[in-house]
Amino acid sequence: MAKGQITKNQIMEVFMDLMEEKPFNEITISDITERCNLNRLTFYYHFQDKYDLLNQTIDLMIMYPFMKDLTFENWPDHLCYALETIKAHKKYCMNAFSSDNGEFMEHIGAIISQLFTDLFEEMPNVSRTDTENKTFLADFLSYGIVGTVNHWMRTGMKGEPREIVRKLERMTEEYKRIAVESYITLAFSDIPEDDGGAGGSDIADN
Repeated sequence: MAKGQITKNQIMEVFMDLMEEKPFNEITISDITERCNLNRLTFYYHFQDKYDLLNQTIDLMIMYPFMKDLTFENWPDHLCYALETIKAHKKYCMNAFSSDNGEFMEHIGAIISQLFTDLFEEMPNVSRTDTENKTFLADFLSYGIVGTVNHWMRTGMKGEPREIVRKLERMTEEYKRIAVESYITLAFSDIPEDDGGAGGSDIADN
């Protein structure tokens, strides 16, 4: 591993230790550099500020593993891994997410919403023109998942990640079924009914 990457990893590890000790808004760049035995210039070579450091540690710990090879089929396993990671670093994560103005949850919601949008696009017999309804359903499902995860975190992470994800998976499967039924209806709703035109009259007359 390159020396620069070793130094960057050291800064991130020290930052995570400090986040276990005190609130994010009380941590200074000097706290980090003194514990790392580095100068401030070295810190700013790797990070813009402590908010950039916060975002990069969250990305490395949670977002990259969650997003890697993510599909609609494996999202429950990826989400479970993310929740287990969050619970294993409970104090750090609670401190981090209380300091990011909801950016983490918003990011997770956007990813999951896109997964559902892609799913609806691939469904057979789904109306290809009903973008508004598909987007609404995708957002609805993603908000439900994100809201549940947010509540779980803010109430002390009392439930086991696997059980939380299992409930979310059941919920999304049920709404997926409803979406399929709704879109099949939408797909055929524009087919004109037989109004008894000339062709129908000829058959009747014969």
